[in-house]
Order: sequence, then C-alpha cells, then structure tokens
Amino acid sequence: MAVALAGVFETAGFACIVLAGRYSPLALVSPLSSLASAFTVLYAWIVLRERPARPVLIGAALVCAGVITLAL
Repeated sequence: MAVALAGVFETAGFACIVLAGRYSPLALVSPLSSLASAFTVLYAWIVLRERPARPVLIGAALVCAGVITLAL
C-alpha cells in the first residue's frame, strides 16, 4: 500500500508542477521540482522505514541546500 501511495504522490507532484508552470514563471516552479529526489529519500526514510546509508542522507541534504541556495 505504501509503495502505491508513493506512486500516487509522485504522479500528483508532477501534475502540480505542470499546473504551477501554467500560472507562474518557471524560475519559481523549477527549484521545487528539483527537490523531488530529496523528498523521495525522505519519504522512504519516514514512511517506508528504510534506512539509507549515511552518504545517501548527506547527499539528499546537500541537494536540498543547493537547490534552495540557487533559487535565492
């Protein structure tokens, strides 16, 4: 069930990004879409109870920080 829910959220996320791109500049929308990979790692850690290796978690944190920094 949790894996199917992840697929639904992934699809809904892309649909929301496309809709947001229609109503606002892509410069505002694209940084959020870049966070999808990091949110996937976070979802696996919290909901699916997976325990990724420390380098994976550090990489996800670095990606989030980089995307947010570039968006500013």
